[in-house]
Amino acid sequence: MYKYVFLDADDTILDFLKTEHQAITKTFKQFGLDPTDELIARYSRINQGCWERLERGEITRARVLIERFELLFAELGV
Repeated sequence: MYKYVFLDADDTILDFLKTEHQAITKTFKQFGLDPTDELIARYSRINQGCWERLERGEITRARVLIERFELLFAELGV
């Protein structure tokens, strides 16, 4: 009998990319931005970069949650 079972939810049980796309689309619309594929792709690259910086210990998780939008909005002039 197994004592523990570990599950990898991201992209195994849950479709993370689809969920992220839906969430960011809704967020952009709330800010009056047109959620084009190009805009969503740019956000995803910035977001990934922020999480990589967290893994290297350069920023905190709390900072990731803010900085990804600050960087994108600065590029957009929002």
